[in-house]
Amino acid sequence: MVEKFYQDMFEKHDSLSIDEVMRAKDELFQISETAIPGISFTANVVWYRINVSYLGSLERRYFFMAEGFFRHMEVYVVHDGKVIQRNLTGSFYHPSTRDVFDWGNEFGAPITLSPEKRNITVYFKTHSDGTVNLFNFKIYSEGEYTLSKKHWYIWQAFYFGSSFGLFIYHLIIFLISRQRVYALYASFLGCFILVFLTLRGFGVVLHDYFGGIHVSLSFNTAGYACLLLFLLFTRNFLGTNKQYKRSDWFLRGLAVLTFIMWVGSFWQSEVNGTNALNIHMIVCGLILLCLACMLVARGNRNGILYLVAFSLTITGFIIYTLSSRRFLPHSFFAENAVQVGSFLDAILLSVALGDKIRVLIQERYEEAKKKNHAYNQLGKVFYPHQIHQIESGRNLEDTMPTGPGEGCVICFDIIGSSKIQHVKVKDLFRKVFLRCYEHIMEGYDVNELMSNGYRIKEMGDGFLCSVGYPFKSRNPSTAHGALELAYRFAQVFQEEISTLDYDEPIHCGIGIAADSISGFYPESGTKEYDLYGRAIILATRYEGMRKIILKDKEPASILILQERVYKSLSKGEREDFTVFDLIEQNVVVRDDPAASKLYYRFLDSSYAHEKVRLRKVG
Repeated sequence: MVEKFYQDMFEKHDSLSIDEVMRAKDELFQISETAIPGISFTANVVWYRINVSYLGSLERRYFFMAEGFFRHMEVYVVHDGKVIQRNLTGSFYHPSTRDVFDWGNEFGAPITLSPEKRNITVYFKTHSDGTVNLFNFKIYSEGEYTLSKKHWYIWQAFYFGSSFGLFIYHLIIFLISRQRVYALYASFLGCFILVFLTLRGFGVVLHDYFGGIHVSLSFNTAGYACLLLFLLFTRNFLGTNKQYKRSDWFLRGLAVLTFIMWVGSFWQSEVNGTNALNIHMIVCGLILLCLACMLVARGNRNGILYLVAFSLTITGFIIYTLSSRRFLPHSFFAENAVQVGSFLDAILLSVALGDKIRVLIQERYEEAKKKNHAYNQLGKVFYPHQIHQIESGRNLEDTMPTGPGEGCVICFDIIGSSKIQHVKVKDLFRKVFLRCYEHIMEGYDVNELMSNGYRIKEMGDGFLCSVGYPFKSRNPSTAHGALELAYRFAQVFQEEISTLDYDEPIHCGIGIAADSISGFYPESGTKEYDLYGRAIILATRYEGMRKIILKDKEPASILILQERVYKSLSKGEREDFTVFDLIEQNVVVRDDPAASKLYYRFLDSSYAHEKVRLRKVG
């Protein structure tokens, strides 16, 4: 249908009218070698002329479309030396003035051909303000145009939808992981999408909001932001900010230069701004490729993925450029090669970043595992409330009560433990102490620092515990709480002894005393919390009085109370105890010479299981 295609009539000052161009000699136009070529020039204004001969017998409507890097385009249809149609296209003009308003192609005009107008001439006047004036020309029938746009919209929906999905994917990963590399890549994808939107008609929207703003302004802004974010992403992805300091300083310099050029572009003309961006992007691309190759040579695994992904985008640019210049056949793939390459680039880098998040999750899992192990080990040394308070910023010395206080102390001892000839005797001690400790810590409150008692220390075949200090007693009477614990210890002991099936009796001795008690941390060395005070000393002394009480008697388990503890009990609790008159027996309790009496009761097996009525504390 196209008889001849003429091109290449430059006009620097945009002074010629259509009538003057129509009268211009053919020598001013260069005849193209192909019927519908793609051509490019660097000029302010370029006129293109097409001679069309229509051979059909019916009137038909065709779409004369152009893809190009120019600001706007005027279309003139001439028949018999007269202009019969004029169209204004491009984002420079308001959408309401255009005959073809299409997101996929800003530059085009519908032209009706009929047998009455078999020979027409179409003039295209393109304005590029000196930038590369690339002209890709196509003619569609209405059916071809509809089908082409259908394919185009499907591809654009897939591309932008998938790209937006990747943007959301990386944004979510950033919000979860708080890793900067994902925030940078999500931001880069957002700007990259904006760059393509400006090339695919987004300038139309800007026109309505900003009064005819040219697409190159939004393209330059998005392009510089995209490049800056990609440079920052490269630092984090390739790890130059951690491992390759010289390369990192070089990338930092490029990023600073990009930012300066970005700011400077607001004071440049559209032409100079776009040219500067294009040159800077090419230089940065080459530098990044060389950097990736260098890091690959050093064994950087991410460098390999980066190099392959980046090469896909560059390959897309090369295919699109060669196709637009007709060095390669025109096709739907070639037309969208840049988008295809960039999409594959994004997919590959997303896979690589997904692998990084897998490694990050594994590292965090191992870190959490180690942390949990450390907490479990600390739990063997410190109480939960101490760990919580240390986490909140308090010093270790402030996590336990220090200074003077009062309470009851229980001294528990297995009598004649060294004479027990049984292979499981150590297991016996461990089980008894463990179960007794559970009773001691029953009702432990991390906020009120309250429990049944506090284990002071273990001493081979026995232990010491306090009631009322440093933890507050769950029972209003510390004496009653101490007695309840003593009964529980006796019951635990008898239950565990019975599991040994030992042929000789094994007994325990328990002493309870009430007096002053204090907590402290040592001034130097390891800060290990400890208790001291008269109550601790007296508890061991009263437990030791079993030797005098049981003198000339059969060995038995025995519970011995200081007189102060005894008198602090209720009448019912005192009934089962027997008084031991120290003055009458001419006996003195060591470290308590003023004591005149003590009280005791035997804790044999039958009593522990049948007579002791254990009541829950609190």
